[in-house]
Amino acid sequence: MRMRTLDNAKFRITWLRRIIAGEYQPTKFERSKLINLREFCTLDTATFRPTSYNSLKNACSSILYPQEHSYSSAWNEIKALRESVWNIGLDEVKKSNSDISNNDNFKEQAKSCLLHAQLCSLAYMELLTQITSLTRPGNRRIDEKSKHAINQIILNSRVKFDSIVSTVPNSYVDPNVVWLNERR
Repeated sequence: MRMRTLDNAKFRITWLRRIIAGEYQPTKFERSKLINLREFCTLDTATFRPTSYNSLKNACSSILYPQEHSYSSAWNEIKALRESVWNIGLDEVKKSNSDISNNDNFKEQAKSCLLHAQLCSLAYMELLTQITSLTRPGNRRIDEKSKHAINQIILNSRVKFDSIVSTVPNSYVDPNVVWLNERR
Protein backbone atom coordinates (compact mmCIF):
# COMPACT_ATOMS: atom_id res chain seq x y z
CA MET A 1 0.00 0.00 0.00
CA ARG A 2 1.24 3.43 -0.88
CA MET A 3 1.99 5.80 1.96
CA ARG A 4 -0.17 8.49 0.34
CA THR A 5 -3.27 6.30 0.65
CA LEU A 6 -2.56 5.68 4.32
CA ASP A 7 -1.99 9.40 4.91
CA ASN A 8 -5.19 10.16 3.01
CA ALA A 9 -7.18 7.99 5.44
CA LYS A 10 -5.52 9.63 8.46
CA PHE A 11 -6.12 13.12 7.08
CA ARG A 12 -9.79 12.30 6.46
CA ILE A 13 -10.23 11.12 10.05
CA THR A 14 -8.50 14.24 11.37
CA TRP A 15 -10.63 16.46 9.11
CA LEU A 16 -13.85 14.85 10.38
CA ARG A 17 -12.70 15.16 14.01
CA ARG A 18 -11.99 18.88 13.47
CA ILE A 19 -15.52 19.43 12.13
CA ILE A 20 -17.08 17.68 15.12
CA ALA A 21 -14.87 19.67 17.50
CA GLY A 22 -16.02 22.90 15.81
CA GLU A 23 -12.53 23.79 14.62
CA TYR A 24 -13.51 23.70 10.94
CA GLN A 25 -16.74 24.62 9.15
CA PRO A 26 -17.17 22.63 5.90
CA THR A 27 -18.46 24.37 2.80
CA LYS A 28 -21.83 23.42 1.31
CA PHE A 29 -20.02 21.43 -1.36
CA GLU A 30 -17.94 19.56 1.20
CA ARG A 31 -21.04 18.89 3.30
CA SER A 32 -22.85 17.50 0.24
CA LYS A 33 -20.05 14.96 -0.21
CA LEU A 34 -20.73 13.56 3.27
CA ILE A 35 -24.05 11.98 2.27
CA ASN A 36 -22.44 8.52 2.10
CA LEU A 37 -18.98 6.94 2.14
CA ARG A 38 -18.69 6.56 -1.63
CA GLU A 39 -19.35 10.29 -2.11
CA PHE A 40 -16.99 11.10 0.76
CA CYS A 41 -14.24 9.21 -1.10
CA THR A 42 -14.63 11.57 -4.07
CA LEU A 43 -14.09 14.65 -1.90
CA ASP A 44 -11.02 16.70 -2.83
CA THR A 45 -9.75 19.23 -0.28
CA ALA A 46 -6.48 21.00 0.44
CA THR A 47 -5.74 18.29 3.02
CA PHE A 48 -6.55 15.12 1.07
CA ARG A 49 -7.29 13.93 -2.46
CA PRO A 50 -10.04 11.69 -3.86
CA THR A 51 -9.54 7.98 -3.40
CA SER A 52 -11.47 4.85 -4.18
CA TYR A 53 -13.78 3.31 -1.59
CA ASN A 54 -11.77 0.06 -1.48
CA SER A 55 -8.45 1.91 -1.15
CA LEU A 56 -9.78 3.91 1.79
CA LYS A 57 -11.16 0.79 3.44
CA ASN A 58 -7.85 -1.06 2.98
CA ALA A 59 -5.87 1.91 4.28
CA CYS A 60 -8.09 2.10 7.35
CA SER A 61 -7.48 -1.57 8.07
CA SER A 62 -3.72 -0.83 8.13
CA ILE A 63 -4.12 1.78 10.86
CA LEU A 64 -3.82 0.04 14.20
CA TYR A 65 -5.74 1.30 17.21
CA PRO A 66 -4.94 0.47 20.82
CA GLN A 67 -7.49 -1.76 22.56
CA GLU A 68 -8.69 1.04 24.83
CA HIS A 69 -9.59 3.23 21.81
CA SER A 70 -13.31 4.02 21.52
CA TYR A 71 -13.45 2.54 17.99
CA SER A 72 -12.31 -0.96 17.13
CA SER A 73 -10.79 0.18 13.82
CA ALA A 74 -10.08 3.24 11.74
CA TRP A 75 -12.72 2.06 9.27
CA ASN A 76 -15.39 2.00 11.99
CA GLU A 77 -14.25 5.42 13.18
CA ILE A 78 -14.36 7.00 9.73
CA LYS A 79 -17.86 5.59 9.15
CA ALA A 80 -19.12 6.89 12.49
CA LEU A 81 -17.45 10.30 12.14
CA ARG A 82 -18.81 10.83 8.62
CA GLU A 83 -22.32 9.94 9.78
CA SER A 84 -22.02 12.24 12.81
CA VAL A 85 -20.90 15.17 10.67
CA TRP A 86 -23.70 14.49 8.17
CA ASN A 87 -26.26 14.42 11.01
CA ILE A 88 -24.89 17.66 12.47
CA GLY A 89 -25.58 19.30 9.10
CA LEU A 90 -29.13 17.92 9.03
CA ASP A 91 -29.78 19.15 12.58
CA GLU A 92 -28.62 22.67 11.60
CA VAL A 93 -30.99 22.70 8.61
CA LYS A 94 -33.92 21.50 10.73
CA LYS A 95 -33.14 24.05 13.43
CA SER A 96 -32.92 26.96 10.98
CA ASN A 97 -36.15 25.91 9.23
CA SER A 98 -38.08 25.66 12.49
CA ASP A 99 -36.74 29.01 13.68
CA ILE A 100 -37.99 30.70 10.51
CA SER A 101 -41.45 29.11 10.36
CA ASN A 102 -42.23 29.73 14.05
CA ASN A 103 -41.19 33.35 13.94
CA ASP A 104 -44.18 35.74 14.23
CA ASN A 105 -42.26 38.39 12.31
CA PHE A 106 -41.84 35.94 9.45
CA LYS A 107 -45.59 35.27 9.37
CA GLU A 108 -46.34 39.00 9.27
CA GLN A 109 -43.86 39.48 6.42
CA ALA A 110 -45.46 36.59 4.51
CA LYS A 111 -48.91 38.18 4.88
CA SER A 112 -47.52 41.51 3.75
CA CYS A 113 -45.90 39.89 0.70
CA LEU A 114 -49.15 38.17 -0.27
CA LEU A 115 -51.05 41.44 0.03
CA HIS A 116 -48.44 43.22 -2.08
CA ALA A 117 -48.59 40.45 -4.69
CA GLN A 118 -52.37 40.75 -4.84
CA LEU A 119 -52.17 44.53 -5.27
CA CYS A 120 -49.61 44.12 -8.06
CA SER A 121 -51.87 41.62 -9.80
CA LEU A 122 -54.85 43.96 -9.53
CA ALA A 123 -52.78 46.85 -10.91
CA TYR A 124 -51.65 44.68 -13.82
CA MET A 125 -55.23 43.60 -14.58
CA GLU A 126 -56.51 47.20 -14.46
CA LEU A 127 -53.76 48.42 -16.76
CA LEU A 128 -54.33 45.51 -19.14
CA THR A 129 -58.06 46.28 -19.28
CA GLN A 130 -57.46 49.96 -20.04
CA ILE A 131 -54.90 49.22 -22.76
CA THR A 132 -57.19 46.59 -24.29
CA SER A 133 -59.99 49.18 -24.48
CA LEU A 134 -57.77 51.28 -26.77
CA THR A 135 -57.67 48.51 -29.38
CA ARG A 136 -61.43 47.90 -29.63
CA PRO A 137 -62.98 48.32 -33.07
CA GLY A 138 -64.33 51.78 -33.62
CA ASN A 139 -61.66 53.54 -31.57
CA ARG A 140 -60.31 56.13 -34.00
CA ARG A 141 -57.64 57.58 -31.67
CA ILE A 142 -55.19 54.86 -32.68
CA ASP A 143 -54.41 53.68 -36.24
CA GLU A 144 -54.82 50.00 -37.21
CA LYS A 145 -51.09 49.28 -37.34
CA SER A 146 -50.65 50.52 -33.74
CA LYS A 147 -53.73 48.53 -32.62
CA HIS A 148 -52.23 45.39 -34.10
CA ALA A 149 -48.89 46.01 -32.33
CA ILE A 150 -50.65 46.64 -29.00
CA ASN A 151 -52.79 43.50 -29.42
CA GLN A 152 -49.62 41.48 -30.01
CA ILE A 153 -48.04 42.88 -26.83
CA ILE A 154 -51.21 42.08 -24.86
CA LEU A 155 -51.28 38.54 -26.26
CA ASN A 156 -47.64 37.97 -25.29
CA SER A 157 -48.31 39.33 -21.81
CA ARG A 158 -51.32 37.06 -21.32
CA VAL A 159 -49.33 34.02 -22.42
CA LYS A 160 -46.53 34.85 -19.96
CA PHE A 161 -48.70 35.71 -16.99
CA ASP A 162 -51.80 33.58 -17.53
CA SER A 163 -50.83 31.14 -14.79
CA ILE A 164 -50.69 33.85 -12.12
CA VAL A 165 -53.72 35.90 -13.09
CA SER A 166 -56.01 33.30 -14.60
CA THR A 167 -59.45 32.76 -13.08
CA VAL A 168 -59.05 29.05 -13.80
CA PRO A 169 -56.05 27.16 -12.37
CA ASN A 170 -53.75 25.58 -14.96
CA SER A 171 -52.72 21.95 -14.57
CA TYR A 172 -48.99 22.79 -14.74
CA VAL A 173 -49.15 25.35 -11.95
CA ASP A 174 -48.73 24.51 -8.26
CA PRO A 175 -52.25 24.05 -6.82
CA ASN A 176 -51.16 25.77 -3.60
CA VAL A 177 -50.92 29.11 -5.44
CA VAL A 178 -53.62 31.57 -4.42
CA TRP A 179 -55.55 32.70 -7.49
CA LEU A 180 -55.56 36.44 -7.09
CA ASN A 181 -58.29 37.49 -9.50
CA GLU A 182 -60.76 34.72 -8.81
CA ARG A 183 -64.27 36.07 -9.30
CA ARG A 184 -67.22 34.51 -7.48
